[in-house]
Amino acid sequence: MVKAKSWALKKYFGGSPTSNFELKTTELPPLKNGEVLLEALFLAVDPYMRVAGKRLKEGDTMMGQVARVVKSKNSAWPTGTVLASSGWTTHSISDGKDLEKLSTEWPDTLSLSLALGTVGMTGLTDYIGLFDICGVKGGETAIVNAAAGAVGSVVGQIAKFKGCKVVGAAGSDEEVSYLEKLGFDVAFDYKTVESLEKTLKKPSPDGYDC
Repeated sequence: MVKAKSWALKKYFGGSPTSNFELKTTELPPLKNGEVLLEALFLAVDPYMRVAGKRLKEGDTMMGQVARVVKSKNSAWPTGTVLASSGWTTHSISDGKDLEKLSTEWPDTLSLSLALGTVGMTGLTDYIGLFDICGVKGGETAIVNAAAGAVGSVVGQIAKFKGCKVVGAAGSDEEVSYLEKLGFDVAFDYKTVESLEKTLKKPSPDGYDC
């Protein structure tokens, strides 16, 4: 006799789960020579952390932060320096080896929070995929799946800036409208089209370059 084990919904979800995280309060020691005191400006909460978090040990601090040096005993990192740092903590001490300085040419019109997204991992994913892997050129046609997401919406705009024709696939009418506002040449809801093949061929009968 075959026995099957199944997980069943015991009760409906309500609110946000809190069992995955623990808030710790730690008294930091005085700064030593070569160290800096950091204060968080922005923290990142992204889907990729489900995967990246597997590299952490239980009890480790979550990753993803933009911070400012508020006290320094390290000439390489003067007070006021804005940088990418370790993770979810209001304050931390570093010897400077694990820090990454943000561009000194950062425009005042851009929020520093973008270093955790469009100008950070998201933007780098877009740039490398579009230019280093696809090698896209102006005048070519690109198709973007999950185009309304963080990566898809940015890569579509970069491709448009490069001079490409951009077609985006999304999962709802609201997302399609969003893509049209971003400047996508064609946007469609893949869940509702009668024929995906015909929908893809209509804007680019000869196929896609990227």
